[in-house]
Amino acid sequence: MDTYKLILKRRSIRRFKPDNISFDILKKLVNTGRLAPSAANLQPIEYIIIEDNKIKSRVFKTLKWAGYISPAGNPPAGQEPAAYIVLAVNTDIKPTGADKDVGAACENIILSALSYGIGSCWIESMDKAELQKILQVPDRLIINSVIALGYPNEQPMLEELSDPYASIEYWKDDNGCLHVPKRRLDDILYHNTYPAAEEIKWEIAWNGSEEEEAYLIKGFLENNNIPCVLETSKFHEIPVNFSLLSQIRIMTPEDKTTRARELIHERNTKVECPDCGTLNPTDNPTCKSCSYELN
Repeated sequence: MDTYKLILKRRSIRRFKPDNISFDILKKLVNTGRLAPSAANLQPIEYIIIEDNKIKSRVFKTLKWAGYISPAGNPPAGQEPAAYIVLAVNTDIKPTGADKDVGAACENIILSALSYGIGSCWIESMDKAELQKILQVPDRLIINSVIALGYPNEQPMLEELSDPYASIEYWKDDNGCLHVPKRRLDDILYHNTYPAAEEIKWEIAWNGSEEEEAYLIKGFLENNNIPCVLETSKFHEIPVNFSLLSQIRIMTPEDKTTRARELIHERNTKVECPDCGTLNPTDNPTCKSCSYELN
């Protein structure tokens, strides 16, 4: 399998078959981590391979699994990892800031494991102090991550999010299959430059001053949980003197969310009654709620 297909196939695995992994393969996995990019080539990471059953049992108790669905995400009895690789940072070499080194090494190990048909789960949430004691790790080394390894006994399903701001929490269905939401490529990919901020333009639906218009529109947005600022040709953020306003535009930092788009569409295709605030179809001569004359 080529690297691209391997990456597309990768999922975090938390249920494993009872088959052992050979120590030779585990050493090869560590070797791929060793050769990962390292800032300034400092190479501060040291590795501990764990395959002894007694130690594995103690390590397992220090780990926290699948926070969104805990405890349903914990490996059940008989389906625990076959081995672990612990990554510890040597603070004599790099006292702080080794997270990027660890990330690169972990990804190398995870993808290399998958090339052997081995599933993995990268874990950072754990009782590190207890794990430090169990593994007799000296103080100069700080445990950063644990990679749980084993031949997969589950196949999580990828779910592409139709809304890039929808929940990213994974879940299990009635059959125990794990579903993992991922944002779509088209929602996070831009070409050459980032697109300009979208403007929300509003038709004046009442005969009022610019100050009244600004307050009404800003209030409408904020009442619908959309934070906003007022932007004019002369000022940024909220101007102090509304009498100087010209070319009013309302901008929202969340204007790409589904709810914001719905509000924009609703506001642009309906007329708000200035008397009671009800939104009416543009062809309504009077407000459907209070009979106020709109035209």
